Amino acid sequence: MGNQITKFMFYELYWSLIKNESDQTAGRFIKRICQYMFTGNKLPTLKDKKEAFIWSNIEDFLIRSKEAEKNGKNLKTLNQKMRHFAFLETYYRAVDLMDDEQSGAYLKALCKYMFEGIETTEVIPPADAYFALAKLKLSLSKTRSNAAKTSRKTEKKSHRNELSAVGENDIRETGKAIEEEVKPMTFEEFMGLHPAIKDDIYPNGRGVLRSVDWAMLNELIETDKPLEQSHSLYWLLQSEKYRAAIKNG
Repeated sequence: MGNQITKFMFYELYWSLIKNESDQTAGRFIKRICQYMFTGNKLPTLKDKKEAFIWSNIEDFLIRSKEAEKNGKNLKTLNQKMRHFAFLETYYRAVDLMDDEQSGAYLKALCKYMFEGIETTEVIPPADAYFALAKLKLSLSKTRSNAAKTSRKTEKKSHRNELSAVGENDIRETGKAIEEEVKPMTFEEFMGLHPAIKDDIYPNGRGVLRSVDWAMLNELIETDKPLEQSHSLYWLLQSEKYRAAIKNG
């Protein structure tokens, strides 16, 4: 198979079309979407005209998204205009273990968390356990997004300060931006997300861990799963892909 897709952007449009449907319908749709994006399997038949209508509204986006991911690109203009989050292959693996109703409940919990800021507390088993695992990764995605927004907000404020004196509102906005700053990912948090990776750094070489960008390494693994299969933290830190990611910022 060509370039293997490990994620795709799940747009708010998809959520707006599915959110009011039953869990069973939502489950059928996320399975169909995932099968189209991640596999070459024949897609299941749509149940009725309404499902066919919903699919017709997202199919074009899926086609463009899949083509972009296969070529290592992203739909920059669309991503700027429409809210989205990265739907990882590991989420599909969870969906593939559940029936339609469970998968639908799982998808709704993910979307409410990412698009509405609502953390669903009552999710049917085993979707609740899979959502709890996914939430760890999703929270990192939200953290990076908030950090980027804070950075842009701070840059805009700095530009305004060059043009005029700092007023009371500017001071309040700066304080808010500072409060929104997020702490960097720690070594312990990274290892907690990737229990298969062995901490094989010798005691006399552990000083290097203080300079590692754990969030960057985590994101690199999410988009390149074979890296995690090395099962060696030392090998990961020495890999050309990680060094290239650091060099490119």
